[in-house]
Amino acid sequence: MRCARVVLLLCSVVALSVVGLAEETPEPELLEPPFGQPAVITSVGQSAGALMANVLAQQAGIDSAYDQRAEVEMLEGAQTLILVLGSSAKGLGEAGVSLRAEEDWAQGLIDRARELDMAIVAMHIEGSSRRGTLSDQLIERFAPQADYMVITVAGDEDGFLTGLSEDHAIPMVRAEARMDLVPVLVELFGLEEEDA
Repeated sequence: MRCARVVLLLCSVVALSVVGLAEETPEPELLEPPFGQPAVITSVGQSAGALMANVLAQQAGIDSAYDQRAEVEMLEGAQTLILVLGSSAKGLGEAGVSLRAEEDWAQGLIDRARELDMAIVAMHIEGSSRRGTLSDQLIERFAPQADYMVITVAGDEDGFLTGLSEDHAIPMVRAEARMDLVPVLVELFGLEEEDA
């Protein structure tokens, strides 16, 4: 009986220690718009969406740098990281990158962005054509780590992205079409309409 009490006491101490550790390492607070410039735009999944996002950012008047697979060094001096989520098996193959390597690279980029107190925006703007199993795996892993989500309605017909936004309390804006994203970006980055 005495042994059982000792075990119970030890379990209680361990449980309290775990709770204490959890309280000491809170989740990072989400940043809010307007987001700062310059921005770095990159693809997670090696689809063409990041190139489209860069064109839209330029039309919005955002000071941005684009690289299909940005290196962490690009984040130095930047204030916002824009991750365009959408997998292309062809793109990954041409880049000679496995899905696991892509995930590891993307996580490293996010971790560095957090160290630099950068805002992180997750975008999915290519519609249902980029909503296969691989894309959904990347979206499910990385969208919840963003401060903000930007999507097109066509890419969320099943409510998958909206569900992630709600489940993880990530603010999200939905645009009817890609060209409608220009005024969205203008607002997110606190620009004047005439600047776009």
